[in-house]
Amino acid sequence: MEYNNSDIAKFADKYIDFFEKEFGRTTESYYRFFDNNDFPNDCQEIGFDMDCGQTFIDAYGERAWNDIQCLKDNIEKINDIQIIGNALFSQWRNFNHWSSPSYANEDTKEWFLILFRKLKDLC
Repeated sequence: MEYNNSDIAKFADKYIDFFEKEFGRTTESYYRFFDNNDFPNDCQEIGFDMDCGQTFIDAYGERAWNDIQCLKDNIEKINDIQIIGNALFSQWRNFNHWSSPSYANEDTKEWFLILFRKLKDLC
């Protein structure tokens, strides 16, 4: 798929800014992200799919999906814009639908930031 790197960089910047400045400061910040449609709409507009993390797991393993340290250890190998976008969208959906925003924590914040930053780097 052809991507507009400028649009993806703006998308990444928007959410990096939110996660660095707001996410986790209050419980409401979790709900503001996970219980609103801005993020999935942004993902769909770019062309990312909610695939329950399957493309990410297939490419990089379940440990990188579930274990923050494994993600950190392997981030240099993760280099596919579509897979990263799908993973971000899928993890959002996990908290929006299957889990609960109340389960979000510092590891959640770090997981998202690692992938948003990598997405921006790839642009």
